[in-house]
Amino acid sequence: MARGDFKQRVVFEVEDQASGNVEKIEGKFSKLGSFLASKFTITLGDVVGLFKSLAGAAGDVVAAAEAQENAVASLDQSLASLGPQAAGVSQALQDQAAALEATTTFSDEAIIANQALALNLGVGADQAAKLTAAAVELSSATGSSLESSFVNLSRTLNGFRGELGELVPEVATLSVESLKSGAALDVVLDRLGGSAAAKVGTFQGVVTQLGNAWGTVKEKLGEAITENEGLRNAIAKLSDVITSKKFLDAIESVAT
Repeated sequence: MARGDFKQRVVFEVEDQASGNVEKIEGKFSKLGSFLASKFTITLGDVVGLFKSLAGAAGDVVAAAEAQENAVASLDQSLASLGPQAAGVSQALQDQAAALEATTTFSDEAIIANQALALNLGVGADQAAKLTAAAVELSSATGSSLESSFVNLSRTLNGFRGELGELVPEVATLSVESLKSGAALDVVLDRLGGSAAAKVGTFQGVVTQLGNAWGTVKEKLGEAITENEGLRNAIAKLSDVITSKKFLDAIESVAT
């Protein structure tokens, strides 16, 4: 047999085998469609809705993980000037944020993001933990946002009383030197300490804590996706499959 004839025969055999496999797969989809049609009323909209729900759920957990990752990245950047000590300080502040999430109504990513903000406003790393504790108490007691509480307290460490002098009268009597040394933080903690924990005891507080706990679960699930290369590749391949013509034709056969 000539070499060209042999190659041609191999090509024909491979094509025939591939064609047979495709027919088997299409046959299985057809049988599945017949079975489902006999048991349930399924529309193409139902199938599309299912995939949208799965994609939406995955999107939610990835978004939660990204929010946490972005907050930590901001914190790390704000501590970069510390050099080798930065990692340890960052982890300590993250641990504080996680502990506060468990005992207050604030999420850890919100706390971490505001820690980074305060550090970028000039707060020293050695004052960040006390500032964080004072900020959650001030926000809980006054109803002001966590961000504004961080900002107002950060200003006192630069010698400015600002709005805090009006909210907490004792702060208005402090000297510039006392403010820079952190005396305003001590005043807030002494006078308003326990406000954050008390808020957790309310119905709204319990509901908020539940939401924060669920947010943490989504963060962990999201990390499992964003940090797993194998899973990311599998999702990419699944996307290719479900947008292919053969898959869509098979879905239509199930839905009609």
